[in-house]
Amino acid sequence: MRYTQAQQRAIDTRGRNILVAAAAGSGKTRVLVDRIIKQILSGNCGIEEMLVVTFTNAAATEMRERIEKALERELEREMREGKSGKRAERIERQMILLTGASICTFHAFCQQVIRAHIESIDVDPQFRLASDQEVSLLQQDVLERLFEEAYCEPEEEEARLAWQEFLDFVDAYGNEKGDQNVYDAVLRLYKFAQSQPFPKAWISAQQARYAWEEDRSIWDSPWTKIMADEALARLDSCLAAYSDCQIVRETESDASLLSAWKPYREWLDVQIGTVESVRAVLLAARESRTAKSWDNVHAAMQGAKITTLKASKKYAPFKQDFETLRHVFDARRDAAKQLLEDAKKKYFTETEEEVRAHICLTGRTVRAYARLTASFIDAYQAAKREQNILDFNDLEHGALAILCADSEAMQKLLAGERTNEAMECVRSEVARELQAKYAVIMVDEYQDTNSVQEAILDLIARETNRFTVGDVKQSIYRFRLADPALFQKKYDAYPEELEAVTRDQLITMRENFRSRADVLMPINFIFDQVMRRDVAEIDYDERSRLRAGFKYPPHAHSLAGPVELDLILKETEDAGHDAAVPEIDADEQSRSDVSWTGAGHVEDLAGFALEAQHIADRIASLMEEGYVVYDKDLGEVGGYRPLALRDISVLLRATKGKEGVLLRTLQENGIDAYSDADGGYFEVTEVRLMLALLTILDNTRQDIPLAAILVSPIGGFSMEELAKLRLCAVGDLYDALLASFGADSRLEGGLAARAAAFQEQLAAWRTYAMRHSVPDLIWKLYRDTGYYDYVGSLHGGVLRQANLRMLASRAADYEKTNYRGLFRFLRYIDNLKKRNTDLASARALGSDEDVVRIMSIHRSKGLEFPVVILADMAKKFNLQDAQGTFLLHKELGIAPKLVEQMKEGRQRYTTLSWRAVAAKIAAETKAEEMRILYVAMTRARERLILVGSMSEKKWEANAAKWCRTANCPDERLPADMVRSANTYLDWILPALARHADGALLREAGGVNEWHAGGAMKEKAHFALNLVAEHDVRKAVIAEDTANALMRAVREEKPLPASPARDWVEERLNFRYAMHGLADIPAKLTVSEIKRRFALLDAGDKSVPASFTLPEKRTEWRRPRFLQGEKGLSSTERGTLVHTVMQNLDLSSDTSFEGIRNQVERMAERGIIPFEHKNAVSIKGIADFARSPIGKRMRRAVRVMREIPFSRMVQAKRFFDTVENAKECVFIQGVLDVLFEDENGQLVLLDYKTDQTNDEARLRHRYAVQIALYAESIEEILGRKIAERYLYLLPYSTFISMGMDPSVGNYALT
Repeated sequence: MRYTQAQQRAIDTRGRNILVAAAAGSGKTRVLVDRIIKQILSGNCGIEEMLVVTFTNAAATEMRERIEKALERELEREMREGKSGKRAERIERQMILLTGASICTFHAFCQQVIRAHIESIDVDPQFRLASDQEVSLLQQDVLERLFEEAYCEPEEEEARLAWQEFLDFVDAYGNEKGDQNVYDAVLRLYKFAQSQPFPKAWISAQQARYAWEEDRSIWDSPWTKIMADEALARLDSCLAAYSDCQIVRETESDASLLSAWKPYREWLDVQIGTVESVRAVLLAARESRTAKSWDNVHAAMQGAKITTLKASKKYAPFKQDFETLRHVFDARRDAAKQLLEDAKKKYFTETEEEVRAHICLTGRTVRAYARLTASFIDAYQAAKREQNILDFNDLEHGALAILCADSEAMQKLLAGERTNEAMECVRSEVARELQAKYAVIMVDEYQDTNSVQEAILDLIARETNRFTVGDVKQSIYRFRLADPALFQKKYDAYPEELEAVTRDQLITMRENFRSRADVLMPINFIFDQVMRRDVAEIDYDERSRLRAGFKYPPHAHSLAGPVELDLILKETEDAGHDAAVPEIDADEQSRSDVSWTGAGHVEDLAGFALEAQHIADRIASLMEEGYVVYDKDLGEVGGYRPLALRDISVLLRATKGKEGVLLRTLQENGIDAYSDADGGYFEVTEVRLMLALLTILDNTRQDIPLAAILVSPIGGFSMEELAKLRLCAVGDLYDALLASFGADSRLEGGLAARAAAFQEQLAAWRTYAMRHSVPDLIWKLYRDTGYYDYVGSLHGGVLRQANLRMLASRAADYEKTNYRGLFRFLRYIDNLKKRNTDLASARALGSDEDVVRIMSIHRSKGLEFPVVILADMAKKFNLQDAQGTFLLHKELGIAPKLVEQMKEGRQRYTTLSWRAVAAKIAAETKAEEMRILYVAMTRARERLILVGSMSEKKWEANAAKWCRTANCPDERLPADMVRSANTYLDWILPALARHADGALLREAGGVNEWHAGGAMKEKAHFALNLVAEHDVRKAVIAEDTANALMRAVREEKPLPASPARDWVEERLNFRYAMHGLADIPAKLTVSEIKRRFALLDAGDKSVPASFTLPEKRTEWRRPRFLQGEKGLSSTERGTLVHTVMQNLDLSSDTSFEGIRNQVERMAERGIIPFEHKNAVSIKGIADFARSPIGKRMRRAVRVMREIPFSRMVQAKRFFDTVENAKECVFIQGVLDVLFEDENGQLVLLDYKTDQTNDEARLRHRYAVQIALYAESIEEILGRKIAERYLYLLPYSTFISMGMDPSVGNYALT
């Protein structure tokens, strides 16, 4: 593939600082890789001399792989051509060095710097990176300790003022529930300050903003210009709105209309004059900046009044004869009046004296806020040092501390011009070393860097060795504190034309090799009109417009076509889209978007669920119509293949709640889909229930979790039974539970017994929780309750079990930190919920399968899809960052709302600084929303479909608003229209109203005459489709009607019988012929058989004739300290004796002393526990060695000890219920001793430690066991056992085990 001219320049240009403005799909990664390869192959620079910084680890890995493949291809070419000289050696060496090359993320590079120069900062060399969860817990702990200390009254008089300011601050901004709001405010300022090179210095500097001298002009404040500009913009909008009220033109031919309209035109002239006079006063004041100028503007703004159209005869003709026009005029007049009223409430509401007083009060609040946050930074750093951990912010700031030799001088440089010469004075020796090492510094996604990262680059860069790539139009990470202004500043300053006098160069890559022209031209058409510097921070100029760099081959069934905009007109209003968004205090409310959480049934198809169903219908139609997509990887040159589900992606601005609705809707329509959106984990039923159980194990006196467990499958109580339990006591629910089975309980016995059993189990779990880790507790709960198996049997059981495993895994991760215990784990989970850091629930399908992908726009960045459906276009922008109690801005500083204690309670009110910062943040938020829209639209390769919904009742009113500038001659939409947008539709539809394909919109908006625009409008094509809600309903109803099964489910009626019902029931009722084997074990040990016979002999009437073996209780080994205190049990004593006899050396000294010495050695070698050596019966063993049988064993030809054996035996011998004589059971055992004496006879021995020497009783007790041993050995060896003995060690007695006549009763002979 050939390079474009811009790409070639980006690859070849050297000796300059290069900024590549790479449009979406322009091949920037390819250019980066090829530039690296070319520099390597030229011999000018090796891979070890390059620093390549990427935005993600995945991007770094991909770049390494691309470079490696390119080097491999080059080496193969060298070998094919017979070249094996220095160039080939260099390539091989570069491939080896690639492994350790500095191709990484910024955080990874900073970590390398810290580890290589750890001695330069106060960090332990053995530090580790803390997880986000550990950081969250540690921050909370530090805050609690910090506040506890801060509340203590200081003894020093000079510290009392700061202490009092602290008390006033927490009293003003905390609440009756505690100080959590203040905690959150401190954390927010801390995190915001981390994007600054020197956080504490930045926080300290904010206090100086409010140190306002009396003789200093109010116009010198950093907030005044913002407010003046905002007020002017609002007044301009007001003037434009009153101009729109001029619905009758002077050129109107109807004389009666002109006559009736004349009084209205005169009235409008007066209103416009009023607004213009206020505007003139504001412009004059801003220019003069005199002492009284602020008050003049205040008086003019607050004194501006819009006169009403009083009941007068002169207004009657227009009202009576032209009623339709009068309604249009009234609507536009009211809108214009509202704009002025809003301006009066928002701008210049205070006198200069009041503003100065508020600045003083705000300064005191900011001092306390800044001081508290600075103290938190110190305490948090100390806590991290104590635990020997770092977080990701520490990596950047630690690296900066190593590279910067003079922080104060560096701060001054950051505020001014940073030339390489100026930076030289602040570079440390490490920075100079890195500067010498890296001949080339390349940064990908430069638009997403922040001030700290830029400072690091400045310190290690040479004069002309920076190559940065990005697209400011795709800077969408403001929430991560990325600063697109860094890119924009260089974009504006770097010349595009090659000039010898400059060291900098701008290269613009406009060609898009991803998308069809059918997609690119509409994108250009829209952003040409809305993306302007005064509103969106960026100009969409000639250098920014996208050009189609790849020409798709023609095909009859290709996806080529206009950009579609499907607007669903709802019969009912949806508050989430059409209602005004109330101002929400971001410090007191969740910072997430309000999500729709309705069901997907026909009767509930409203809001986003309606869009979801339409999207499902649209995808189904795309798949049915036989479209093909172009695949560049198909064959050598690419080709077309059928459209697949994996080619389609649905993008959402905010996925919370909505991705679940969309996913379910697609699946209900038979469309496989996958969502990789985070969140939703804590809301799934099985996780919520287990968290409720953990909560009551931590604290039983929590009614809601306890009630949830009681009526769940774990508790097993019905709602009626829960009500009965609750009435048992006056206190909380746990009191009622305890009283329910007490002596005074009036509950029926069964319910009371169940309540008692539940409480007993609860108490056991709580005891277990105190002694074991959280993951161990969770798995025990799964086992004891059977809940893990239960959810596995439900619909989606595999996913449900995966969610439960994730909970245990999350608990295990938590235990790896410095925190332990159930209480802290639950607190950690609560913190995750509060901070909206939900987890992703388990999923059945993977992203690499043939499924529709559902994702957020942010996740889609860097990806591309043949078909993109951008949904929820009418969603209102989230401006909560501009509505909190504490607003933060890099340039304007800290702006809090002020709090005043009044009789009615604590009241918060805004100030000049707060309103200025709020306006700035709102403007920046909307600018980023525009960039997010650009990113979303440029993900499409071949077809782009936009979907939104609104109330049908508001369609015409909205259309009229969007068509206000349909005939505007300017190339761009007016700034006030762009600025006032609240949804993506507020940008797209006003632009579409100026296009030939917007006829449907103009018709609804009442535009009777329209004049076509220029050539650009001819190249872009749109398809505007209005979809009625009942049309979507009809499709769903028709599908449900055809599916009787689904209809029965929805109506909660019995399902219709299947034609194969009888066949299914026959098979489900099938019973296997057990032949008496139902309760027969497959395997037995000799000891179990002996125990069975012992029970029968004892006359146990509970043992049936067809005997089922009693459950064998596991004999757990007691701890040694218990063995020492209480002596050995019979089982432990038997084990000890058998171990000694197994290891006894009969060929050595077998006297009493000899045996004792052998036992001592066994204890020393660890064969037996050292503390048990005195429990061994030395006499019994010595007597055995001296006995005739012992002597025969010493002289034996062969001795075998502890012989394991196993064999198959007829089951009928032990279980008379067995019908088939061929059925067998597997028996196994271990024989103590078998020896062959000098005469060739086999002798069987078994050691016993019974505390009785009743020979007859013992012979009968062990007859079956010895008989089975003998029979098994004889069958295995094919030889007869001549003698069989028991040896009783406590009594030094042998018992000959000739066959007991009673044994024959059990068919063992």
